Amino acid sequence: MEYRFSDKIASLKPSAIREVLKATSVPGMIPFAAGNPAPDAFPVAEVQEIAADILKNRPIDALQYGVTEGYPELISLIKDRMKSKYGIGRDFDSIIITSGAQQVMDLSTKVLCNEGDVVICESPSSARSTVSAHITRSSSACPSMRTA
Repeated sequence: MEYRFSDKIASLKPSAIREVLKATSVPGMIPFAAGNPAPDAFPVAEVQEIAADILKNRPIDALQYGVTEGYPELISLIKDRMKSKYGIGRDFDSIIITSGAQQVMDLSTKVLCNEGDVVICESPSSARSTVSAHITRSSSACPSMRTA
């Protein structure tokens, strides 16, 4: 059976990030790339304690799908903190909770970039920022990426 994929997907190249992550999984390797913290830096005991508390006291909130914008109580806390501590924010402002920098780059380029736009990034730059630009069919102008 022959599979037919969309032109957009068929033209994608293998991910450089995925290749870096493969290399960093070698035993004894100390990875300084791809944002991999040292495993002993993870606060495992603290996360276990927090997770146990949440699953005991608010299991449905933890296990059920939520709104796309993020957990409403967290959004409210962030708005309150930004206003009280930094004097930033208005009642009608919107905040979206993301799962990390890669999601922010992906959403930002999808919302703000058109095909043919140029995304200027610093050098060195996050590899994901250039991937996000490529997926939107815009181009990145990152010195480190053009000379590599």
